[in-house]
Amino acid sequence: MKVTGTAVAKVKPDTVLWTVHAISTDPDLQSARSDSDQRTRQVLNLRDDLDIDAADVQAGHLSIQQALHRDRDGNQGAFRHSSVQRTVL
Repeated sequence: MKVTGTAVAKVKPDTVLWTVHAISTDPDLQSARSDSDQRTRQVLNLRDDLDIDAADVQAGHLSIQQALHRDRDGNQGAFRHSSVQRTVL
């Protein structure tokens, strides 16, 4: 006996995972950090517009990196800028 069938279920999702990265670059680390903080606040303020419970949104870790110039051989050169990134989940 062989049975074959197809089914389609249409349901509304109950969970959406939305990840946003607020990334800022600037030669001055404090300026990059301030800009990243401001962008993060703007993203967090969207939760009211989107009717999302504050407990369902969180700011993640802060990552700070320095970018350096590199020559044709890949050798490190002079400092270019700092990059600050914060993830919002």
